[in-house]
Amino acid sequence: MHRPLRIVLAGGFTGGHIFCSLAIARALRAAAPDTEVLIVGARGGMEIPIARAAGFPVETVWLDGLERRLTARAVARSLMLPVKLGASLAQAARILLRFRPDVAVGVGAYVSFPVLAAAAAARVPVLLHEANARPGIANQLLARVADVVCVGVPAAAASFPARRARRIVHTGNPIRAELAEAPLPAPDEARRRLGLAPGRTTLLVMGGSLGASRINEWMLGATARFARSPHQVLWQSGRKHFDGCVARGGARENIHLVPFLDDMAAAYAAADLVVAGAGAMTLAELTSLAKPAIVVPDHEVSEDHQTPNADAIAAAGGLVWERPALDQALTERIETLLSDGPALRALGLRMGTLAQPGAAGRIAAAITALATKSG
Repeated sequence: MHRPLRIVLAGGFTGGHIFCSLAIARALRAAAPDTEVLIVGARGGMEIPIARAAGFPVETVWLDGLERRLTARAVARSLMLPVKLGASLAQAARILLRFRPDVAVGVGAYVSFPVLAAAAAARVPVLLHEANARPGIANQLLARVADVVCVGVPAAAASFPARRARRIVHTGNPIRAELAEAPLPAPDEARRRLGLAPGRTTLLVMGGSLGASRINEWMLGATARFARSPHQVLWQSGRKHFDGCVARGGARENIHLVPFLDDMAAAYAAADLVVAGAGAMTLAELTSLAKPAIVVPDHEVSEDHQTPNADAIAAAGGLVWERPALDQALTERIETLLSDGPALRALGLRMGTLAQPGAAGRIAAAITALATKSG
């Protein structure tokens, strides 16, 4: 008698991780509707409400990453890491014992570590997905116990142990279903959905799901100029930055400041040009949609992984802004581009050369093949 596959998907903290998990989960269900998927995230993480709203069960572990700053609070949190890791390993072991997965899948961030480590100890097959060109510490460690490593970009393969080379598969990075499975709305329809003025050229500014201080600081310095501009700006600051941006005058005429964008299909459709960070999943979406974009890597993220992500964009002829500080020159470049339709189209075409459609399906197929081989 056929038994449905049971798959654990672990990862969290950022929108990129959870949207990657959900794209894989949906691809697994599309291939075999009776597949049982359990999402494991971090306690209090943004992945919990998002996954539940998408109809997937969620469990959590305590681990929430390593602090790299030298503040008293950061040091205290780092000193708690061994305690949190031990507790999270025990929590993950109990989750796996109850759910009995056929494969445990990690999509990045520290929350993947206890789940996949516990899975390897219990002899559950392990598949790892690395979205970035430069893997983080957790995934470099987990690659040593993974049966299969799926990479979003070929450059990532060089960072994993040589003995795992035969188990590395280039799949690309999946994008969320609402972007992959349906055409985007018409630009003016999208602008109305977002409360923007139809018929006006639109700039979308975002630093990833959590926001980016560097991009927000530049925008705060550019608000006076954009307020007088013939263009309009849709600016996602990130929830933790939103109140500060409002207090400093970020919400002005022509500038629609929001903490978070739920309707990314409308946001991308509304935008003539995007200014964004170089997170792997953001770049996967921009290239898949061939959106004209200026990419601003955030060097403060873990392992500076956005820099090699941005390098791939630059190599394809994309526009990467690498000044030590964002300044008026970027604002001027944006205004020039927004007034030059042929230049925008050419920039979008160059972004589109890096698109990797069907990534979620390829990862789902690798998971199914591993389950079948191990079953």
